[in-house]
Amino acid sequence: MLASLFPAPYQGIVSMSTVSRGKQQCNSPGFKFYMSNHSIIHPSIKENSHKNMAKPRCQAEGTGESSTSNGNGKAAVKKVVVVGAGWAGLGAAHHLSKQGFDVTLLEAGRQPGGLVAGWKSASGRSVEVGIHVTARELFRKFGCSERVYQDAFNPMLLVGLFAPGEQCSAAATLGMLYYFILAHQQDFDVVWCRGTVGEKIFKPWIEFMKTQGCQFLANKRVTDFLMDENTGTISAVACGDELFTADAVIFAVGITALQRIVYNSPVLQQREEFLNVLNLGAIDVLAVRLWLDKKVNIPKPSNACFGFDTSTGWTFFDLNALHDEYKDEPGTVVEADFYHANQFLPLKDDQIVEKVKAYLTTCIKEFGNANVVDQAVVRFPKSVTHFFPGSYQSMMRGNTSIPNLFMAGDWIITRHGSWSQEKAYVTGLEAANRVVDYFGEGQFAKIVPVEDDEPHVQELRRLNRAFNEVRTQLPLSDYFL
Repeated sequence: MLASLFPAPYQGIVSMSTVSRGKQQCNSPGFKFYMSNHSIIHPSIKENSHKNMAKPRCQAEGTGESSTSNGNGKAAVKKVVVVGAGWAGLGAAHHLSKQGFDVTLLEAGRQPGGLVAGWKSASGRSVEVGIHVTARELFRKFGCSERVYQDAFNPMLLVGLFAPGEQCSAAATLGMLYYFILAHQQDFDVVWCRGTVGEKIFKPWIEFMKTQGCQFLANKRVTDFLMDENTGTISAVACGDELFTADAVIFAVGITALQRIVYNSPVLQQREEFLNVLNLGAIDVLAVRLWLDKKVNIPKPSNACFGFDTSTGWTFFDLNALHDEYKDEPGTVVEADFYHANQFLPLKDDQIVEKVKAYLTTCIKEFGNANVVDQAVVRFPKSVTHFFPGSYQSMMRGNTSIPNLFMAGDWIITRHGSWSQEKAYVTGLEAANRVVDYFGEGQFAKIVPVEDDEPHVQELRRLNRAFNEVRTQLPLSDYFL
């Protein structure tokens, strides 16, 4: 997906999920593809079933100039401040930098990438994390049995929407199941980054954008804004006592980060759409990486697990197979990520490690014979979007009531059809395009659309529409819920 973003020295160091019908493959030297390597594990299942996952791609293209005369015969370059350096913010900043805008990228953390970038353990090792009607009511309405729900659909929701079905929006559930399971099945594959996303993708990406004039500033937490009373637009972004002048602003942050900004910002508190964001929620994530003294034979590098805790989904990964830095490790390096993990966060690290090792042993008995020689436990409270019933009405769109403020992120409403991290990246490009349109300068980023449904899916949609049209003509069709 991202090979086209980098000049030649950076190509081949990244590997991401892709989907294509033979027209957009990542074939650069150095890419490592792992296909058909995903298993789903339940404590009562001896033989794992396998599922492959993939995501349609998008990319930014085009260069341009974004300067006008300032009255002195010199070019006045438009200033754009992008808040948040995850997939959405980097996507927006990258394209706008190529168009010649003066881009400043503000990140509250110490490094770009947010949750997916990874971090260093105390011993210096790299670690990362592998995202009105409830879903349960939806499945019950359409005759889903309790066993199928508990053994199939609910586990998918725990690792796909990070919450049990009774806490998930039916609309989000249908979107996730369609995107990852129903649509474009012949294109599914799994492709993993050869190291942490932060080190292999985000850091070289930032360095490349700096050569395009983009300024990246870490540890800059946005607190408020200055408004131009004459135009009703934002004129500067405040990080405490520090001000960054702006002709346009892009918010590319998660729900929890935006809520913190709203709590601190008298400007945003005057806007109903931002106050509504306070109705939204996020989910706790726990990441555990273990270094073991023995090699454990793990059949599949990627494994989704369920049946251990009723409200928590988790996955584990064989990093000896996935990451270059661990391929020659004498022991096993395994990563376990838990979603909707609020009951685990208060535990001490040793308690968590003991629990994780017991879970791994339930999946693969060889884990019971290995000892932990190093560990890293990282807690991420309220870090991923919670698509709960009724949340859609409080989510924001790409445009806001402030003419020069635009939104991006995996929780932003968009018609593109992508999901999760790719949706964040796509909405970043869409925000960049809104800036280009707002100024009337530069070229639009090319966003590859999600492919059309296969013929059988289109036919099922047609039959469903026809059935609903007939049903509405029946007597008392609107009487019952």
